[in-house]
Amino acid sequence: MAPEQLLGEHVGFASDLYSVGACLYFALAGRKPFEAKSQGEIAYALMQLEPEPLSTLRPDVGALGRVVHRALSKSPAQRFESAQAMHRAIAEAMPKGPRPSMPPAIRPRRR
Repeated sequence: MAPEQLLGEHVGFASDLYSVGACLYFALAGRKPFEAKSQGEIAYALMQLEPEPLSTLRPDVGALGRVVHRALSKSPAQRFESAQAMHRAIAEAMPKGPRPSMPPAIRPRRR
């Protein structure tokens, strides 16, 4: 949930980009941007805290981590101006050569 949604403010495409950023964060880090024991703690984190930088969790993601953190900006105005702009930023940030591996927590199990 984007911070503005929690506050009951206008929800638009920037709120959706926040959700995409949260999904990408989980995919890259193997954990949610904010983890807490109660809904109140989650609400506080959404409004006041920044997620741990992906660069400390996954140094191999490089510029892609900056794209994700921009999508997770508290202010909708600081997020990408469109889904196309975010897509371009992701494409530009993707490392050339070997792709980052998935964290073990979400790697599919072989049977």
